Amino acid sequence: MRSTTVYLINLLLADILLLLVLPFKILKDLQAAPWELMVFQCQASSVTMYISLYASIAFLAFIIVDHYLKDRHTAQSLRLQEAGFAWLLSLVVWMLLLLIMVPNMALPTKEVE
Repeated sequence: MRSTTVYLINLLLADILLLLVLPFKILKDLQAAPWELMVFQCQASSVTMYISLYASIAFLAFIIVDHYLKDRHTAQSLRLQEAGFAWLLSLVVWMLLLLIMVPNMALPTKEVE
């Protein structure tokens, strides 16, 4: 397995995650959602959407850098193009995004009548 394949798999996962939360965003924007769904969209769905969005940007950047290094043949001996390093870097990206974003989900909200 090549590093590009690892990044593409993670990009696919991020895009599927975005597709799963998109209906909640659409319902909220159309103002067709009940109050409970709007609260869920605010607390969980929108945070998940931003996690997947930032992950997609990161993995696209990794793919671009990986192709650049392969075209230039300057980093053939570096660990940057190994699949194991790509999995580790992908794990770091997901954990960093979760560490940054999940507190937004966990923050308590006031009861609004």
